[in-house]
Amino acid sequence: MTVLLQARDVTVVPDGSRREILSHASIEIHAGELHALVGPNGAGKSTLISVIAGDVTPTSGSVELDSGPL
Repeated sequence: MTVLLQARDVTVVPDGSRREILSHASIEIHAGELHALVGPNGAGKSTLISVIAGDVTPTSGSVELDSGPL
């Protein structure tokens, strides 16, 4: 199957903080698949979506859309 989106080992740590908002998150989405992000408040769902959308720059890790870097 064709990989449409891949986020690997994404970590987000705000400037001046030691606390990670998102820690080593990964997701791979293939053509024709349907996914949902679920979890408790503060789990990092919105932060991961913000990284994928390009609104937040990850401290480490990578995001690729259609096999190219985002």
